Amino acid sequence: MLTLDRFKLYARIDHADEDELIESLIRAADTAVRDMTGKEPPSDSDELFDTAVLQLTAHWYEKPHACHGHERDTGAVYRADPAQSHRPVQPIPGKGGRKWR
Repeated sequence: MLTLDRFKLYARIDHADEDELIESLIRAADTAVRDMTGKEPPSDSDELFDTAVLQLTAHWYEKPHACHGHERDTGAVYRADPAQSHRPVQPIPGKGGRKWR
């Protein structure tokens, strides 16, 4: 399994401020890669599996708006669809902000 130290070396992180967040992202990415591939890594030292977890963890760490239901500093809610995660959800005009697209 990908370790916190290996991720921090890869991402060039030299502080411990976000260690809990990073560890949770590593666990989530590990589960996601297992679910997407339908496989368990063949051994503790499966470099391809660890690289997939590393890349997914880095993506989520660097782009938190790509995660479902995450809010950015702007307060805009972003779409859960990864293909449109860069576009904030906008209120429908005339609906008092209660309806969203």
